Amino acid sequence: MSSQWNFGRWALAAAVLAVAASQVQILLTAGMVSLEAAGAFSAMQNFVNPMAQTIAAITILSLPVLSADFGRGNLAGLHRKGLFLSFALTAMSIFYLIAIMLLAVPLDQWLYSGKYNAYLWLVMPLGLVPIFTAMGAGFSLILRSIQKVRSYLIIGVVSGITAIISSYLMIKAWGIAGSVASLAFTFFITFIITFILYWMWFPRDKLREKL
Repeated sequence: MSSQWNFGRWALAAAVLAVAASQVQILLTAGMVSLEAAGAFSAMQNFVNPMAQTIAAITILSLPVLSADFGRGNLAGLHRKGLFLSFALTAMSIFYLIAIMLLAVPLDQWLYSGKYNAYLWLVMPLGLVPIFTAMGAGFSLILRSIQKVRSYLIIGVVSGITAIISSYLMIKAWGIAGSVASLAFTFFITFIITFILYWMWFPRDKLREKL
């Protein structure tokens, strides 16, 4: 139980902070713009959420594979698989965004009877969110596999603060466009922080020894 809590407390804290990173934009849009704008924001998110959920599922399934490499001392294999995962998921996310942009009008007609046609331009910037998530997925898995659990909290704090500050400022300046910009910016910063932590903490000297 002690070992589980030493790991789980970081994940729990990050999960709480993740709510701010991904949901504060909708709350502030409702309060600062209108409920209709918040509803449109949420509706457009439904177009890109399937890709985001796919990334989450694949990363969860991949974690035991990378952790097993770390347990065997196979840092080269862990590193290679983590990078491959980021590249593969990023490519999938880009293709998905292109497809969803091409199908946005008929999907809006099918799902919402054309109610949100005026907001379909939000699909492209919202599609950046799973792309940035995919870019950082492999590096995040590497950090988890090498047991750098503090990364959970660091990434959560930075992304949460970024979301709160950027959403307020951007929504105040640009309305619903600022809300979408804040969400995309928050996930971009999350990727940057994840990559920096990977660069700082991954034992590349040992990797070179193995090679």
